[in-house]
Amino acid sequence: MSFPQSKKIVILSTSVDGNSRLSEEDIIRNSRLFSGLELNGDVIQNGIKRLYKLNRFKDIQISILSEQKDGVNLLIYVEEYPMLDEVNFIGNNKSNKTIEDEIFLKKGQILSENDIMKSIQSLIEFYKSKHYHNISIEYEIIDSSVDNAKSLNLYINEGDKVKLGNIVINGNNDITDFYFKRQLKETKEWKWFMPWRGSWDEAKFDEDVISLKKYYNNKGYKDFYIIEKKIYIASNEKHFTLQLDIYEGPKYYLREINWLGNTVFSDTELSDRFSIEPGSRYDKEALEFSINEKVKPLYMDKGYFYLQFDQKSIPVGLDSLDLVFNLTENSIVNIRKILISGNHRTEENVIRRELMFFPGDNFSRDKLYQSYRDIY
Repeated sequence: MSFPQSKKIVILSTSVDGNSRLSEEDIIRNSRLFSGLELNGDVIQNGIKRLYKLNRFKDIQISILSEQKDGVNLLIYVEEYPMLDEVNFIGNNKSNKTIEDEIFLKKGQILSENDIMKSIQSLIEFYKSKHYHNISIEYEIIDSSVDNAKSLNLYINEGDKVKLGNIVINGNNDITDFYFKRQLKETKEWKWFMPWRGSWDEAKFDEDVISLKKYYNNKGYKDFYIIEKKIYIASNEKHFTLQLDIYEGPKYYLREINWLGNTVFSDTELSDRFSIEPGSRYDKEALEFSINEKVKPLYMDKGYFYLQFDQKSIPVGLDSLDLVFNLTENSIVNIRKILISGNHRTEENVIRRELMFFPGDNFSRDKLYQSYRDIY
């Protein structure tokens, strides 16, 4: 639609055709093509854009219904999207309930092409996450018994589930593929002589990554992490390749162990109890064991129940670490009350005789555990 630049053209009236659910007044109001408005090409295009943004119309056309000396009468023709009556899944082995949760389509909503394509794409991604990589989905809009509504048929060809056939590791310079893969307890390659292997579970793979990181940390590789995980599959293949790009980092050794904030025990006493010597290979699990099962009990036996540890690892050179333990000892904790429950046959005073501590005593982890054993 074009207009002469020299002549001012005014909208005399606007009418609507093709609408069934949205009223004429609502369509005119959203288009903003009101009587008295000066007309030009931008006004018409902006009106069409505003109506399309409602996501209610499949097609919109604006034309001059009639022309008079002082202006024009406009006609807005719209083709509305139908309402959705129901979605039918055809050809799927997975339950309808499972895949209904993956789509963006609900009974009674406007059925637009955009929502259909989004739902199909979401379904394809869902199936691929379950390793049905050869999934294909077609759709068909069909008539419904409900007025102004349509039903949607989704034809699903799931294809065969693709299994893990190969794990490729890039970046493991010190740990061999064999020992690397042994840490992946739930993620195993399919082999013809072990056909039960090869299943893929994202959550179980994440657990394997935690175990893998722990393995590397205990071998001295404190900086280990997986850079990227990639999955490759050829068309119509039944096996996929998992590629893991990793960073091992240097293998660290402990150079110095320093204690800060300790007043109850000397550096020598803490280091002797810690039992990990400078020059040892970094081992995260051994460090945590020494802290929690050796050093902390030393304080807790003296009543320092709220002892706090702040551990820092400071890289030195290419492959060494200095460990710094900053302690906040806090105050000694006393036992205020001893409560006993669950004793239906044994008198409370009999149980109390087996305890090695009393109200008013300093808390002691060692005495608590000895009391446990004596009561048993």
